[in-house]
Formats: sequence, C-alpha cells, structure tokens
Amino acid sequence: MDQQQQNAAAATRTSSRRDSDSLTLQAGRQLRWPLGALRTLLEGRRGAGLEAAEREFTERAIAELLRAERAATDLIRWSAPRELRPATCKLSQLAFSLSSALDRPQRRRCRFVIENGDSSVMTDGSLLVEGTSRVIDLALESSEATDEELMVHTHADEQWATISLINAGSRHEIHPAQHLAESILQRDLIALGGRVSLRDAEARRCVVLSLPRGDGGLTLSQRAARPRLVHVGGAA
Repeated sequence: MDQQQQNAAAATRTSSRRDSDSLTLQAGRQLRWPLGALRTLLEGRRGAGLEAAEREFTERAIAELLRAERAATDLIRWSAPRELRPATCKLSQLAFSLSSALDRPQRRRCRFVIENGDSSVMTDGSLLVEGTSRVIDLALESSEATDEELMVHTHADEQWATISLINAGSRHEIHPAQHLAESILQRDLIALGGRVSLRDAEARRCVVLSLPRGDGGLTLSQRAARPRLVHVGGAA
C-alpha cells in the first residue's frame, strides 16, 4: 500500500470514529433526558402515602433509573470530552473533594488513607474527581459482598503523586460499564500528563492514578491533544 492509500485509509478510519462518536453522543443525550424526567416523577411519589410494597418497588425503580442515567452520562463524556482546565492543587484537597463527591452509602464503604497530603499537583481537579468517583461507584457496585470496602490511598514522591483505589476483596469480573469509566479516566489523565495503571495488591485489584508534580512538561497544545483509548490496558 503506497502513502496515498495509507493516508486515504487513515482518513476513512478517522471519519468513521467521528461518525461513531456523534451517534454515541446523540444516543447518550436522548437516553439521559427521559430517564431523568421519569426518575424525578417517581421521586415525587415518595411522600404520597405508598404501601410498603409499592414504596419498595418505587425505590428500586429510582435506583435503576439513576444507574441508567449515569451510564448515559458516561457515553456523553466519552464522545464529547470536556475542555481541560489544569490548575495547581493539594493532594489532600483532591481526596476531600473525592470523598464529598460520593453518595453517602459509597462513602461509608471507602477508607481514605492520606499520605503526603500537602504535595502539590497540576491537574484538572473537577474532571479528575468526576472520573474517579464514577470508577469507585462501579467498583463497589460490582463487589460480591455489599459490605466490601475500598481503600483510597494517596502518596507522592519528587515526580509523581498517586491516588490508589484498592478493592478490599479479591479480584472480580470487570463489567463493560467499569471498563468504559476507567477508559474515560485514563484518557483524561494522559491528556493531563498522568497515567492509569493496574497492579496487584495481595491478589486485590488496585487502580493507580499517577499525577505529575508541577506541569509535567506539557505544552497547552499537548494537553489539548486528548489521546483516544479503546480500553484500559491490562484490565482484568
């Protein structure tokens, strides 16, 4: 295949990816709005004097609709990445924001161990917290035991600051929704000069987010490149 054919093939692949992203974005938006409207309607019935069985069914329906809404939001986040807004912040601030972003039931199942909390990092804090909290939600959701905990451990050296998400139980099957959430997080971290890696912590699944200390040597154009990843490399 000559250079002209290679360029044509590459252009075709790029166009196909853009079309796919556009369809995924439209699907995510079309799903999220009616799901949100239906959830709001059901939430309004909570105080309507329902019988116990109907109240339990309503709560389950609300939970399922919320789960579907979040899945639709993941499709939107994957297809339409937000503009990066990197800034300097403390590792402890990221950990506190992450804890606050979790719903109360998930927060109770997380144990935060903060080391080197005063270490400064250059990252987009809101984007990182949004992506990381989503990964935590799905990791806890897929746990076999409802009381299984997840440790959030921070650490830093001269070059990198890390946030490690360590499942308390043994490795479990990784569902497509969790793959997607981790892929979104990895894509955004790479664009910010960081990375995501998977490690074994005594047979437990450990997702390590590495953040650059300082600006990581990236130019604004490099940050804007936003690399595309199909999946999280090495995911179980």
